[in-house]
Amino acid sequence: MRPLALLLLASCSFTPIPDVTSNYVEPCDTALRVCPVAFSLKAAMERSVELRGDFRDGGWVDGVPMEKATDTWSASLRVPWGATVQYKFFIDGSRWILDPANTQSVPDGKGNTNSIVRDVTCAKWSCQPAQ
Repeated sequence: MRPLALLLLASCSFTPIPDVTSNYVEPCDTALRVCPVAFSLKAAMERSVELRGDFRDGGWVDGVPMEKATDTWSASLRVPWGATVQYKFFIDGSRWILDPANTQSVPDGKGNTNSIVRDVTCAKWSCQPAQ
């Protein structure tokens, strides 16, 4: 049996075979990682919904239009690893609401309250170019 075992061992490669089912991601410094973050709102009678927040300069004024599919409005952002995002939904161009699916909120210092996602991380990130 020993010669057979040696023959089998000799035919094996010690090069690891990549696991194609894993969450392999690009190697990059943590400071360059960005994560996809999905935001959604159960649809009611709204005609339009924008995601607004501090996720980019001017994000409170010029939001991200959300798309409606069946009974849900949704949008996805690329957020830097470790970032905290304050946001609200802007309904029909006139009404602000907190995210009813997110119990985390914070006062904005101006008498309002915003929904918040803290310390964004993800299993599968991408790398943004160094600036």
